[in-house]
Amino acid sequence: MLGKAVKNRIEEKTQGAKASLDDAYKKLHDAQQKILSLQNNKVKLYQQIARIFLLESPKTTNKQIQILVDELQEVFCHLNKRTDELEQISVNYQQKVNSLQEQLDEKMTKKIFQLENNPDYVSLFTIFKKAEERLNKESKNYQLSLDEFTQKIEEYKQNRCYNYLIERNFGKDSYKGFWIFRHLDAWVARFINFAENHKNQKTLEALIKESQQRYETIKTAHRLASEKKEKIEHDIEESLGLPQLRNDLNQTNLILENYKKQKSLTDKTLNDSLSGHSKQFNEISSKLAKLLQQQSINEVVQLTLQSNSLEDDKVIQQIPILDRKIQQVEQSLPTIKHTVEALEYTYMRFEQTLSIFIQNDIPSSYYEYNISSSKLDELLNNLLNKDIFPETIVHVLISCRSQANSNKTINWSSSNSTSMFSTTSSPKQTSWNSSSRSSSTSSNSSSKASSSSSGGSGFSSSSSTGGGGFKTTDSF
Repeated sequence: MLGKAVKNRIEEKTQGAKASLDDAYKKLHDAQQKILSLQNNKVKLYQQIARIFLLESPKTTNKQIQILVDELQEVFCHLNKRTDELEQISVNYQQKVNSLQEQLDEKMTKKIFQLENNPDYVSLFTIFKKAEERLNKESKNYQLSLDEFTQKIEEYKQNRCYNYLIERNFGKDSYKGFWIFRHLDAWVARFINFAENHKNQKTLEALIKESQQRYETIKTAHRLASEKKEKIEHDIEESLGLPQLRNDLNQTNLILENYKKQKSLTDKTLNDSLSGHSKQFNEISSKLAKLLQQQSINEVVQLTLQSNSLEDDKVIQQIPILDRKIQQVEQSLPTIKHTVEALEYTYMRFEQTLSIFIQNDIPSSYYEYNISSSKLDELLNNLLNKDIFPETIVHVLISCRSQANSNKTINWSSSNSTSMFSTTSSPKQTSWNSSSRSSSTSSNSSSKASSSSSGGSGFSSSSSTGGGGFKTTDSF
């Protein structure tokens, strides 16, 4: 066999050992995850029991559990007290809002009465209403005129010939046209009736300006009338204290809404606590669940008998079942871990064998190995025996190595294979007989002689592992 084929076979064996190791790792991980899952399920069962017990909160002789029950009752008491306080505060502020609203309505009535009996205000109000009506009417007319005039002007701007003459200042003193261009401009002007259209455009622009000025005048008159009217209204409101009263009412309403919101949240927290869904309930329930896990199963059973619910009686029956499942998986862990350790060691030995072989098979095309595929597998399988070292395996391979296309070869026979390694019925023990030692010594001598004649087939190893009847730093 060529050195490359031997190397590939060792790599296959190494990968096989790695695959077995990965499979063992997966089994170990699955077992650990199963234990974790079962333990989590067990914790959930205790949490269910704790939740059911706290919802009823019966009296118990267990002092630690009773402390947690009393803690939950204190939460209920505090929330009930808080919601009553917020209810009373909300009622008080609602009464204050009602009182302020009554005062506001009363003063608004006084304001209207004073305004109706003020001649100046009545006159200004009449002027204001007329100005408002006129402004509303003028706003509509102004918008209609603006839309119509703007559309007409836009049509002029879209006429390319018309714009051409405008850009050349046709018809103005600044117009400059010579010879043929002046005649062409005049012809274009006659063709599009420029004089009349230009006059119409100027008229439209003047109408827009006039309409805008009229609208601004009416708008200003309306603003002045409104300001005078509002000044009298403001003076009367100030005299009656209406601005401060409105501010007090707004602030009181904001405070009332805040207390109503607090009461709504407190009511929700109380209802969630009573139904076992609030944060405080869950915290106390978790404490009780941890405490129950420290109790014996019989003590937990006695605790569930104190509640009226039958649900916790069903839940408690599942705990021993989970305990047995956890125990079964835990019992399998030592075997799985032992398998993992053994496979890790085997994989490491195959890797060492491959590494040492690569170090001593350079250049690989220079050598060939007089060993069959089946005998190579038989040789590599000896790595499963802990008493056989990787250096020994490589040493045997080197002993049957020769130069490629050389007549000086060392034959690997079945007797050599069986004499090199002799194993007992126990997979963990290996015995070396005298004949195999002689064969190994003879093989070493032949290998050394071959090395001398072929230019060097020496064996070296960087591994620190010893064994197999030779030193790792020696050469053959």
